[in-house]
Amino acid sequence: MRQANILAILRAKIRAKIHAVKDRCVLALAAVLLWLIAAPSRAEDIVMMLSTQDVAIASNFTGTRVTLFGAVERDFASISRPSKYDIVVTVSGPASSVLVRQKEHRGPLWINRNVWRYSDVPGFFAVLSTGPLKQVANEAAQERQKMGLTYQLPPLADLPNELNPDREAREALFRIRRKQGLLIEDARGVQMPRPNLFSVAVPLPAQAPTGRYLVSATVLADGVPLKTTSTSFTVRKIGFEAYVAAYARDNGWLYGLATCLMALVVGFLGNLIFRRD
Repeated sequence: MRQANILAILRAKIRAKIHAVKDRCVLALAAVLLWLIAAPSRAEDIVMMLSTQDVAIASNFTGTRVTLFGAVERDFASISRPSKYDIVVTVSGPASSVLVRQKEHRGPLWINRNVWRYSDVPGFFAVLSTGPLKQVANEAAQERQKMGLTYQLPPLADLPNELNPDREAREALFRIRRKQGLLIEDARGVQMPRPNLFSVAVPLPAQAPTGRYLVSATVLADGVPLKTTSTSFTVRKIGFEAYVAAYARDNGWLYGLATCLMALVVGFLGNLIFRRD
């Protein structure tokens, strides 16, 4: 009798453990299914390649173009989308602080009236897309992916007169950058010869700053971003210009002294050559 009772107790414990393991397995399976349902769709992917990843600046540099080639790949197990794809490509150059000064004419002099200081402003920024940005991407997508000029100019770091808004300063900065070719917005900059193939030529002006440029391509459908892929290229100086720039950066006072002596020598020689006596 005692053995039968012991066996019955053991069987009951084993059954309880089996039920507990089953419950845990069911909960784990439900959690996995919920994660799969809530996880974002990865049906699309972007494969892209740059025409060059190293732009060299020499004395005869007048600007160049960096071409981006890409393809949108789909998972064959996923259902095809009824709408076409849209592509938005952003190119952001090295960031630095920027001062915007507003001058005022007082008598015979022009003086600085207000000064705005912006931090971490890209030295070069381009937005190229298959159509107008407001049509290819909704507001949430633009804010999340930092598309457009509004998200590239950070808030003011220093504002002497808080009663004076910085709208005019921003417009002036954008106007100057556009004139220099450092700010580009092209609603037809991305070409799609096939529904899943695209290419874009990024023009770099002669004033392009040196450093690392980040290139991001986003594929969208019905204004919703599906996938974003990033790559980069570098703009650097070579030859004598690179040596002078490095020396001026590492030995500023010697470079300034040599420049002053060179100016004095050139002025003295000019006086000897062009004097009338």
